Amino acid sequence: MMREGASTFLVLLVVSIVKESTSTERKQECKGRIIHNQKTIDCSHRNLSYIPKTEKHVMDLILSYNDLRNISSETFGNVSDPDSLISLELDHNNIQNVSLRAFDNFQNLKYLHLSYNPIYYGNMKNLLGDLSNLKFLSHLVMSGIGTITIQKDLFCLMRTNRIETLDVAFYNMKTVSMDSFENFNSLTALYLNDNHIENIKLSQSKHLKNLYLNYNQLKSFPDFSIDGSEKDCYFPNLKTLAVVSNDIKEIGFDNFKCLLKLKSLELDQNPIKVLPNNLLSKLPNLESLQLRFLRGNSLTVKRLAFKSASLIKLQLEFNRPATEVFESFTDTFRFLPNLKSLGLGFMSMLLLTNQQYSALFSPLANISSFKCFACQISQDPKIILNHMRNIIKFNLQSNRITTLSDETFKNNKHLRYLSLRYNDIAHVQESVLPMSLLNNLHSLDLSQNPFVCNCNLEWLINWMRTKQGDLT
Repeated sequence: MMREGASTFLVLLVVSIVKESTSTERKQECKGRIIHNQKTIDCSHRNLSYIPKTEKHVMDLILSYNDLRNISSETFGNVSDPDSLISLELDHNNIQNVSLRAFDNFQNLKYLHLSYNPIYYGNMKNLLGDLSNLKFLSHLVMSGIGTITIQKDLFCLMRTNRIETLDVAFYNMKTVSMDSFENFNSLTALYLNDNHIENIKLSQSKHLKNLYLNYNQLKSFPDFSIDGSEKDCYFPNLKTLAVVSNDIKEIGFDNFKCLLKLKSLELDQNPIKVLPNNLLSKLPNLESLQLRFLRGNSLTVKRLAFKSASLIKLQLEFNRPATEVFESFTDTFRFLPNLKSLGLGFMSMLLLTNQQYSALFSPLANISSFKCFACQISQDPKIILNHMRNIIKFNLQSNRITTLSDETFKNNKHLRYLSLRYNDIAHVQESVLPMSLLNNLHSLDLSQNPFVCNCNLEWLINWMRTKQGDLT
């Protein structure tokens, strides 16, 4: 009995050791892969308190969600080829202390992610000064560090640097002073998302080109002009401005009076009630405008709201009948001579007459991409396509279309991408999609339609079999 008990104990002990060894091996395993032609090692989510030995020529080292509480140059002793490292991800690691010169061996580092670590304020301040030694560091992500506050003093030790992109999200700062970031002397992109910002104190920055203020609490659009001037601007070279999901109810052309180089404007998820006439008149270089998922029960688009000689792409999504949204069907899109892409969504067009369809879409003769998602369109799409002779991408997903005719795509010789997914199409005659059209398509999506499977559909099934692998 004693021997049997001892044997059982030894077996259990061996099993336990094997399990522990296997667990340790698994813990040490890191996944190697190639991403965007870069050799990447992924050691995330392994509860590591150290960095395992890495191969040479690794360019991206992912160490997110581990337990590297104290960082020093010795921490990176197992990184075999520090000169090759371009990107280092250290977010969610319970890091409290970072020693001076900890990153000095990574002289070619471009991207550093330090978010969601409880780094002590003084330590972070010293670290930011130390990062100035990395002459190629261009992208710094330091979001959600609950132990620090974003203020000018935090960055006071920084010297001349090449950091172009700074991401500081998830801080509770109702007021943000832009002069806090003045030591980032090369800053072109600033992400201030999810910060509860209600007020912005502006200061001039000639380098800044991209500003993101999404998911904050701004009640009015910031005035970027200096003393109300149309020529003097705090950010004279700003090209991208995103103010998604704030509390902005009113917007007008005067809000944009000095943003002469702005190319992209995102205003999604704001409770804007009216898009007034000449809204874009102070934006001579605007190419893209997004107004998606606007909050509230009402939105009125004035007849000349979108008048713009520069606009190329427009996205407008709002859950309200088109007859109530557009003040004018004739003029809404009439004064957009260079518009190439129009995306509409959730605006019911169920009650539109043929005359209203024609008035709304006839000015879009030069458009190349059109989407109307969940617009409750029930008519033959020819009512829209008749006016779009140069269309390349056409998407009427999630509508109520029941029939297609020989006339639907007759004049659309440039069509390459077609989606009628999630409609009510039961039959497609062969004459509707002639081979001259089908053979030119790069993508065709007719899925999720209630097709009647009979001999009239056999031609389409046979064609799809011949094209299997060619279409996406």
